Amino acid sequence: MNQQFDLLQKPWLLCISLTGERRELSLRDLLLSAHELSELYSDSPLVTASLYRFLLAVLYAIYQPQERANWQTIWQKKQFEPEAVDAYFNQSHIRHRFDLFHETHPFYQTTEQIGKPLSLAALMPERAGGNNATLFDHSTDDQFLLTSLSEAARLIITAQAFSLGGGNSGIKGKNFTDAPCSRGVLCFAEGQNLFETLVLNLIPYDWQEDAFTSSGLPAWEMESPIEDERKIPDDLLDYLTWQSRRLNFAYENETLVVFRSQALSLDKDAIRFDPLKPYYFKDEKKGHKPVRLSKDRALWRDSYALFRIPQKEHRPALVFDWLALLCRNGDLPKSAKYQFLIFGLATEPGKATMYFSRLERIPLPLTLTIKPELMIDLDTALSLAEDVQLCVRDANRRIGMYLYLSSPEMIKWGKVDDNTKKRINDWIKHTGAEQYYWTNSEPLFHKFIVMLSEDRDKAIQTWRTRLHRIALTAFEQAAQYAGNDGRSFKAVVKGRSYLNYRLNQLIPKEEEMDE
Repeated sequence: MNQQFDLLQKPWLLCISLTGERRELSLRDLLLSAHELSELYSDSPLVTASLYRFLLAVLYAIYQPQERANWQTIWQKKQFEPEAVDAYFNQSHIRHRFDLFHETHPFYQTTEQIGKPLSLAALMPERAGGNNATLFDHSTDDQFLLTSLSEAARLIITAQAFSLGGGNSGIKGKNFTDAPCSRGVLCFAEGQNLFETLVLNLIPYDWQEDAFTSSGLPAWEMESPIEDERKIPDDLLDYLTWQSRRLNFAYENETLVVFRSQALSLDKDAIRFDPLKPYYFKDEKKGHKPVRLSKDRALWRDSYALFRIPQKEHRPALVFDWLALLCRNGDLPKSAKYQFLIFGLATEPGKATMYFSRLERIPLPLTLTIKPELMIDLDTALSLAEDVQLCVRDANRRIGMYLYLSSPEMIKWGKVDDNTKKRINDWIKHTGAEQYYWTNSEPLFHKFIVMLSEDRDKAIQTWRTRLHRIALTAFEQAAQYAGNDGRSFKAVVKGRSYLNYRLNQLIPKEEEMDE
């Protein structure tokens, strides 16, 4: 079958206009209308993150921003100009490299067909990770057998960025290894439109610091991007377009399938800091580790690692300190309010087990980037939220002890036998009190960040007071499950008294304020 699908001309990128209209555009059209678009769109956070990362690679290839002056020129245009975009794409050695079915250089693929044909589900980490990829099967993957070529283009970029390691890769003696983005969250600053979002994250090479300080070639410009099986990227563009899988699209019985095997294995020790990832300091032996999504903990609770001014313990994504520089130098107004787009895949450490993927948005007032004292306030606020939650937990445990122990006054929690502890903890989990507390604290935290940049004292007071109220309501959520007899009534009274005592130590009553 003589097939073509040119990403420069065919619509395949899903986006939302500034008026809320969903559109599907070619790569060229999306860049030239980025100032009229709000954001990229996909049902999968991993696809969206991969496409933002890919678009950054395209812009690095087009503009080669070496220093801040280059960045300023791009930013001040307020849109990507056709002359620059077309001058790059029209080069003879590049023009046909964005065709999914090019005879010698199919986009993000090789010409090899190793192993068995798979359904396109194998390219989506949310459906198929490492060693549990679903084989091409009409009975189980009908929805993927009908996948459009535009969807295939999005999936192939996602697979190169987020595929999980584990399992035989179809090449003797070679298992699958993790793609560059599969562990750790990716952070992007989000502007008022897609043009701003892309340019805000287009950090010049001379400011890449410990990451990458040269441009080099993206995979689509290389003659043989995986031929030498290198483990260390040559430069930023090599890393952003790292070919972690040998992929090849083909048609079998008029149905699109993909052949997949291992390509380049990334030497993680060679990549000290990915510019898109925040890091925390583990210990002297293990050094810095990327911040990850947790299946048990919302990411906003670790915002100190996302916003912290770079230091030994924490290193935010490079864009955070880059925005601080732009703000201090007047390139961006101090009053500007952006958002952090935070994408990630929650996995079991060291295994190809995937729990979920997620996109989180956290407000990013630029004032936070240039005032270290606000970072201290942020840390203090998060610590208080954790302390208050412990108060709620301990108060609910107090209820449980009065419900499940014959003489609760005579024993402390640490002395309770394991079976009874489990029964009490299971009861607390059943009430949903902890989930209620954190779910209702999240929007409050988002408001706190914005208010902190405007009125520090009011923000702190409001945070403390309303956190106190959320804690009381979360406790009452659990109290509803205690029962209606005298024993239950006593248990709730004891728990409530204990909670009030603990909360008044953390947040004295005189701090309470009117709405």
